[in-house]
Amino acid sequence: MDVRTKLIGDRCKVCGCATNACCKRCKVVFYCSEMHRQRHAEKHNEACLEIEAAKLNVEDAERAFTHNTGCPERRSIKGMVASIHNGKAPSLENKCLCTGQAHAILFARFNLIRAYLQVNTKCSVVNACNVAIETQYLGRCDPMVIRCITANLMIRVGNKQNAYDFIKYWLVNGDQYVCTTKKPEPFLDIRNADAFEPCKNLFDAFEEADMDPPTSFLVPLALIKFKLLADIKQLRNLQLLRTKLPFDVVYLIKPFFHTTDIMENRKDIRLIDTVSGYDKLIETLEDDLDLLFEIVGRAFEGRYVVWRCFFEKSPVKQARRYSEEVQTVYKYSADAWMETKGGYEWILGKLADACNKKLTAENCTQAAIRVAALYKALRSQYADDDSDDEYGHYGEDSSDEEDRYYNENGYYYDEYYDYDEEEEEDGEADDGTHRNIGINENGYKIDYDLMYRDRPYKEVYEHLSESFGFGFD
Repeated sequence: MDVRTKLIGDRCKVCGCATNACCKRCKVVFYCSEMHRQRHAEKHNEACLEIEAAKLNVEDAERAFTHNTGCPERRSIKGMVASIHNGKAPSLENKCLCTGQAHAILFARFNLIRAYLQVNTKCSVVNACNVAIETQYLGRCDPMVIRCITANLMIRVGNKQNAYDFIKYWLVNGDQYVCTTKKPEPFLDIRNADAFEPCKNLFDAFEEADMDPPTSFLVPLALIKFKLLADIKQLRNLQLLRTKLPFDVVYLIKPFFHTTDIMENRKDIRLIDTVSGYDKLIETLEDDLDLLFEIVGRAFEGRYVVWRCFFEKSPVKQARRYSEEVQTVYKYSADAWMETKGGYEWILGKLADACNKKLTAENCTQAAIRVAALYKALRSQYADDDSDDEYGHYGEDSSDEEDRYYNENGYYYDEYYDYDEEEEEDGEADDGTHRNIGINENGYKIDYDLMYRDRPYKEVYEHLSESFGFGFD
């Protein structure tokens, strides 16, 4: 399972033009000229030195490793890594994998992955992905839980099929690998699995245990399904054009209407010649995405916190609102989703739909208020705002954060805001609830509860749709 690709040049970090010249120390950042390298040196030096130091730590840890007596594998770590890329997994005795020396190697490799991802170039992501795959084989117990990031890295470098095989292995087998057995069981042995199979097929063991699958695998699995859905919709649109285009033209351009390596190996799907055939696949994929969205939405503290984390602009607010587990899942998968065309918009649409469905049984005005406040916050992500991290969603200075509080729904109220005579000084109403406060286009605070309290439902819907460009049908 080697994802190493031959990079034909890369882009200059300063001007973006194609070039083959890279930094001589880290070899993952490219420059078109010495002048541009020097111009970017101040920003790049820290990350470059961190990568170089991480490489040296990995080499030192691997050089110090020794096998236990009786271990069938006698090669060095370097020799075992070479065999991994040749498709032959090393045969380490399990006692070798659970020593302090082995854990030192895994920890050093994990730091190297993090150093590569700080640079975040195409070459650095490929290197990080390769290190992650190698580390999976060297430390099958995976004490650093590197498997949670590996699938996302595979997707980013274009290996969706390998990513799906990897996810399916861990979902089907789970943590059944036991370090006390003498002979290692087959590891990551799933190849070319059917990525169009229903997701429920992967969750049998978790359903028997009455628990949800690991969220760290479901988020990249949802991304794979989303990419497949986009490809199938493209092929369906092409099928509709067959009546207007010559057959030869359709046959020639059809291979360019899919973007995943999974589709390249599925000739049976690419040769479907009916719209109804594609509609059936689209329905299956949409059902899978709905299921994955709901399972991820109820993970951790629930309330779709993992998906909402994608739209949290301020790291300070993100750390305050969400648990460390939620932030870890988001951190590992955010880049893969952001690099996918339409991914952000899909999450936004699903969040809005979920909010509407969840609140249908509640007061209609409150439903409209919450959806409007949610959309107002999310829409701010698309504004051309180059402000620094010290500014939050509404462009306010976070120096007053100690005077701002959040209610159970995540919307803030201000300690010094004059709400209403019915409210107490601390911003709490007589009924014990807090007001939903937003900011209008002129920068003034709006109490959505007071604004829409006595207005007819239809008028509220029409006003919100007109104000936010958002349909409530």
